[in-house]
Amino acid sequence: MLKTSELSYAYSKEKHLTFPDIICQQGEHCLILGQSGSGKTTMLNLLAGLRTPSTGSIQLKDTSLFQLSGAALDRFRGRNIGIIFQQPHFVKSLDVEANLAIAQKLAGERVNKTKIVTLLEKLQIGHKLKQKTYQLSVGEQQRVAIARALVNQPLLILADEPTSALDDQNAEKVVNLLKEQAQAANAILMIVTHDTRLKNQFDKTYRIVTSPIYSILKYCL
Repeated sequence: MLKTSELSYAYSKEKHLTFPDIICQQGEHCLILGQSGSGKTTMLNLLAGLRTPSTGSIQLKDTSLFQLSGAALDRFRGRNIGIIFQQPHFVKSLDVEANLAIAQKLAGERVNKTKIVTLLEKLQIGHKLKQKTYQLSVGEQQRVAIARALVNQPLLILADEPTSALDDQNAEKVVNLLKEQAQAANAILMIVTHDTRLKNQFDKTYRIVTSPIYSILKYCL
């Protein structure tokens, strides 16, 4: 379960973001909608433990993220949170297998090649195991990014704008793929996006509403 309480983040006195309490059960699919600059990516970074909130707390399962030390938080994130960024940020000099192995090592896990191969095959890119990531198509890179986010069987999968550059057909394919993989791992899936095409495809939808000095994340029934 993912739970937030009295969460806020201040970039400055002029820009202060506040968010209501969120509860997502394990296996649930959630969407956060907001225009560029509204604070949705900040929300994702807070949920991932990549930014420290000004106030409030985030709890994943039985762990409060910001009660962990820096190194402990890094290990916890690696083992329990899978992040799919807008830009994949692969190590270009390494092949696909090595990029996924790094994710395992950073989480403090032993490299498990069988798990890597099995996951890539499920995503229909098993034959790309030994290719450099820059040699892949955009769609293949996206699947490798999904594989990297899933390789440690996380409790929470966070995706930042995974469909923003896709047409309707491919956007639906990516969302279905994320849902399928999240369901297989019984993980919470949370997508952060400005893509309103997705709003009817999720169990819960949240929308970031902005004013001149702050943003409020509202739950949309």
